[in-house]
Amino acid sequence: MKHRHLDVFMYYLTRDVGASYFITELFRNNAIICSQIAEQHIQKIVNAIAEGFKQPQFVEMLEILCIVNKKPLRRNQTIVVKLLIEKQQETMVLFNDVETVQRRNQLIDIGDHEANENSLLNFHMKMIDLITKCARGRVYEAEIKAQSLYSLNDILTQLSDPKNLWDIKSLFVIFLQEVYFETEKKVTGLAVNRTVWNNIPTIERVATTEIEAAEGEQFKRINALFTRDAPPAPSSSSSCAQLL
Repeated sequence: MKHRHLDVFMYYLTRDVGASYFITELFRNNAIICSQIAEQHIQKIVNAIAEGFKQPQFVEMLEILCIVNKKPLRRNQTIVVKLLIEKQQETMVLFNDVETVQRRNQLIDIGDHEANENSLLNFHMKMIDLITKCARGRVYEAEIKAQSLYSLNDILTQLSDPKNLWDIKSLFVIFLQEVYFETEKKVTGLAVNRTVWNNIPTIERVATTEIEAAEGEQFKRINALFTRDAPPAPSSSSSCAQLL
């Protein structure tokens, strides 16, 4: 598809004519279009999110550009995460500080994610999933940027929060795998990080409770990494953190 033809569809992207859904299906598992799409077109989708279209549908368009026929497309992964980070304040809903976590909890209490498919919570979940997929396949540039969004302590806090949704927790388990464990370059100090290792029961509980069979395979890979890289047991007895 010539770029000028895609320009026509992109012109209607934010208009209420269903263009976003049409473009999503146009991209879906279309290796030719996804591999040839210009950065300027990806920028238009990111700009739409930054301008107020914080809807899961717009995030899904970016997701589809990154994973084609279940295979990561490194060029697009790098472009997407770079453009999102450049406009982080306008494009992302992270819920990773005290004030925004309170806002997240308010939305959970009113069931906003169930009543409204375009709710901020659903957008938040879709964005975590997108950033995770940008790092899939050991993409160093995306891994570093994703690590800047959520530290290991941030992730463990998300997993330990009894108020947090299980759906969100399960996404963070997969985020942990793609961004911190199965990486192009090993994360310094991870193999001896007692906080992480002591909370393996929490990670396992989330993974086995909420992640469906397809994603459960990913947990098996995480567990294999833990078995391979686990540090020696401490001389004094210590109990795992009871987070949930």
